[in-house]
Amino acid sequence: MPRSAKNQIKLTQRYAEKTVFESGKEAFVYDSELPGFALRVQASGRRVWMYRDGNKKITIALINEINEAAARARVIDLRQAKRVGRDLHEEEQARITAQKKAEAVKLLTAGYCFEKFISSPKAFEGRTEAYRSRSLRLLRDYVLTHASEMEKPLSEIAYTQMMRFVQSVPEKNWASRQKLINAIQQTYKFFRHDLDEIVPAYGHLATPSFDELHPVSRRREDKLTIEQLKIVYAAAEDMAEQNIWHSGFFKFLILSARRTGTIRAMRWENLILRPNDEKPPHWRIPAEFNRKGRGAGTGRVQELPLTPRMIALLEEIPNAGPYVFGGGLIRVATGSKTINKIREASGIQTDQDGNPWTLHGIRRSMASSRLGATQKQIVDLVQGRRPNQGADANYFQGEYLEEQMELLVKWDKMLFPTY
Repeated sequence: MPRSAKNQIKLTQRYAEKTVFESGKEAFVYDSELPGFALRVQASGRRVWMYRDGNKKITIALINEINEAAARARVIDLRQAKRVGRDLHEEEQARITAQKKAEAVKLLTAGYCFEKFISSPKAFEGRTEAYRSRSLRLLRDYVLTHASEMEKPLSEIAYTQMMRFVQSVPEKNWASRQKLINAIQQTYKFFRHDLDEIVPAYGHLATPSFDELHPVSRRREDKLTIEQLKIVYAAAEDMAEQNIWHSGFFKFLILSARRTGTIRAMRWENLILRPNDEKPPHWRIPAEFNRKGRGAGTGRVQELPLTPRMIALLEEIPNAGPYVFGGGLIRVATGSKTINKIREASGIQTDQDGNPWTLHGIRRSMASSRLGATQKQIVDLVQGRRPNQGADANYFQGEYLEEQMELLVKWDKMLFPTY
């Protein structure tokens, strides 16, 4: 937009420094020779060289930082770059932002952030002193003690690594494990909400919350290939002579990809191993294992069809009590002891990406296979997973035994193509 002659003048350094302007009001004086070049006098009295490109105002520098000649040359560079499709100002801003982010990432190591949270009066604000003291002690004893991990930028610490910190708490202290998970969650919340206060020069970085970190890490990590699963399954079969319950548990987990806790709690009374007039063989999974928002979506009973291989497996298990994989009690333990048992037996220590794998990784292996790409909703239903936002909620109100059976048979053939 052309400027009127009354606010145009040949700008000089002397004019910018000596001219008196009305106090408390902002003023713009544009150069009469170079379009867009201007002196901006802010209401505070601060004077800067400026370039106006349409509606965009670009501050060049304070008048005492660079002189008029240097500011003019900068504006000429900006104008010439624009003619060939470049925006030097945005390029410079991007460079500065990247530099600040790199400095912030280097500073914001996991150890630095956890230390800041522990020393903050906002840590567990509103909780009792006993709760606060115990939570902070858990962070000091089982998170900060991992020195090599604490030296890494916080953004590089994956969910699976956080869970390793939790698993370093003795298994018998399960309540402390839960409290440590909560303490880590509160720390992540603190990182996001109070980062400006901690490092005001850098501002907020794209550090995920703990809840966001979970699904992101789980999507890209901890998956086994079909060949690896075959080896693990064979190792589980060889384990039968030592412990029939552990052997059956591992094999059923691979065949069904259900949650480990649900399989551990399987009871004989919930199994229909022979077809009847109404339904094929199936496992009736109680509502407490289909929490609200998962699987059927309403915390109702869900039914999983049983393939011939599953039925043969279950018929090999001795009925020594109410629990299928334990008899009178649940004998299949959770945690590191269980996963280490099958890792050692199979010799498979890492997944397809070289990361230590977990039992939950078997579920991800099915979900990420070709089955998941073509029948995502049925995979979710088989696994008792939370339906994605694009899924029809009504789809999860039925049992869909035939569709589930078709998918489980396809999964079985992927694992055992010659069977």
